[in-house]
Amino acid sequence: MVIDNNYIIKIVREDLEYLKSNWNQDIDDASIRISSTILRKLLVEDNLGKVWRLLGYEKEPIIKAPDLNKFIKGAPKLRINFASAGGAIYKGNIVEGMVIYDTAMSDNYIKRRYERNKNCNFLSEFSLSQFKESPCLLVTKRYNFGIQQEEIKRRELIQYVANKLGGSHIDISRNYKKDEKFILLDQILGTLNIGDKESIYYELLSIGQHLVNSPDIKKLIS
Repeated sequence: MVIDNNYIIKIVREDLEYLKSNWNQDIDDASIRISSTILRKLLVEDNLGKVWRLLGYEKEPIIKAPDLNKFIKGAPKLRINFASAGGAIYKGNIVEGMVIYDTAMSDNYIKRRYERNKNCNFLSEFSLSQFKESPCLLVTKRYNFGIQQEEIKRRELIQYVANKLGGSHIDISRNYKKDEKFILLDQILGTLNIGDKESIYYELLSIGQHLVNSPDIKKLIS
C-alpha cells in the first residue's frame, strides 16, 4: 500500500475522533496514559499541523483553553508550590486555576484575589504552536539553600506521560541536567489530585478535551 496524503488525513481524523469519544468525563488514568501517544502524534510530532496544512488552511488552527499565566498573574509566584491550568470535565466537575501556596495566605489576600478573579475570563485563544508551548503546570521544589521552580509546557507534559510513564515507553532513568522538569513531575506523581483525579492525568485530559472541542479542530472531525 502506498501511503499518500489522503491516508494521513484519515489517520489524524480517526485519532481526533478517538479522543472526542473516549477522553470524556469517565475516563480512568490508565486509559489516558495508554492513549497519550495519540496526543504525542498529533501535537509533539505535529501530525495535526501537517494535515491542517494539507487541507489548504493558511493560518494555524485556534485552540481555546485555560491560560495558566492569567490565573497566577499578580500572585506571589515564589510562594506557589503548585499551580494548574486545569479545565477538564471529570465526573461532572471542572477545576480551573488550582493554586497551592507554601503557607496559608491571609484573609485579606484571599479576598483581594477573589475580587480580582471573580469576573475574569481565564481562557485564551492559542494558535496550535502557542498551545503546545504554553505552560499548563507550575511546580516548585524547596531546598534549604533555595528553590527550583519550573513551568511545564503542554508539549512537555505529553512527552512525560508518553515517553516516561509508559504511554509508549517506561523510562525510569533521569538525567539531572536534561530531565529537570521530569524529575519535578516525578515528585508530584501519585501525591496530588485535582478533582478526584491524579493531577498529571487531569491536566493531560484537559489538553485533549480542549483540543478536540475547539471549533477549528471540529472541522476535521465532522
